[in-house]
Amino acid sequence: MSEYDAHFVAWLVRHHLAMSFTSQREDLNDPEVISRFATKVGNQEHLDNLYLLTIADMRGTGPSVWNDWKGKMLEHLFLATSRALLTNTLPHDEVMPRIQEVQLDSLAQLNKQPRLKTSAQKIWELLDDDYFLSYDANTIAWHVEKLSNASAIDFPLVAFRTHPSIEVVQVLVFATSSDELFTIVAGALDRQHLNVVEARMHPLPNGLTAYTFVVLTPDSYASQSERYLRSSEDEVYHSIINRKIEHSPRSVAPHRVAQHMQFPTRAVFSHSPGSDYTMMEISARDRPGLLYLVVRTLLKHRIKLLSAKITTSGVRVRDVFFIVDRDGNYLADKKTQTVLANDIREAVDSLTHSASQRNTQLKEHS
Repeated sequence: MSEYDAHFVAWLVRHHLAMSFTSQREDLNDPEVISRFATKVGNQEHLDNLYLLTIADMRGTGPSVWNDWKGKMLEHLFLATSRALLTNTLPHDEVMPRIQEVQLDSLAQLNKQPRLKTSAQKIWELLDDDYFLSYDANTIAWHVEKLSNASAIDFPLVAFRTHPSIEVVQVLVFATSSDELFTIVAGALDRQHLNVVEARMHPLPNGLTAYTFVVLTPDSYASQSERYLRSSEDEVYHSIINRKIEHSPRSVAPHRVAQHMQFPTRAVFSHSPGSDYTMMEISARDRPGLLYLVVRTLLKHRIKLLSAKITTSGVRVRDVFFIVDRDGNYLADKKTQTVLANDIREAVDSLTHSASQRNTQLKEHS
């Protein structure tokens, strides 16, 4: 092996977790995230090899570690970084061209319906740049179609669909802005055993907010069933109408193998200079209702959620929440962070403890 190859392999080993870490735990629509990652890899050769190694490593670890959504996030990071390296410019220099490109692609998909193309322009005037950087053209066209065909009596609008190219279900909720609504929807999704892998919200100046979720269904057959999707829409819709905030997640005891693995619940806060939000990272043992318990605790403390990235690796969860305080500023007070972290840990761990106790009682009576 040449000296160059030896150094190259050593670099890949040293950074073999960097790509999966960035794709699953950071906001890939933030130009600074792409800029930092592009600086780390340095050139296209390093990026290509790191991308392939990351896929092989994740798929080789076990079937529970890899899914279509994680593959999509890796591809997103790979393409954005490749573009940044190719142009030798910071990604934020490309924001407007990227927005114009996705809008043109979306309009092309609406080409057979001139009325929707007119509606699209009116809807898009209400949305900020982050919206167009968050979705592909097909998803944006679907949003336009749903919003254009809805009347005032249809609100809140709730729509489910299977993504045309990857095995996930997309959820759109369009409703009057409310600090409670995200918690309500999270509870409704959990009642249907839907696993949320991404969540975003886009406030509009007219007092409405678009909430979007990407979820995994209990099995691949459910995601292809129109009857299942319509039933799921009804559950979320009626939960919103009835303001059904309270929900008791299923307390499922850990798998017998996972019982011997220690995954303490932790909340870690960080803030990047110049950003107006705090990134809160939750690491814990995977369990039903985790997202709901976290966002309900945020609601209790009057903390506003901007978006979330949900990542499960086997039996372990690492969720990232982008949050601000009631005034829209990042959480600068350390005491507030400590109290919030303790309350989240108590809420999440209490569910596990009750499940473990019930499992022990069942064993004693068997």
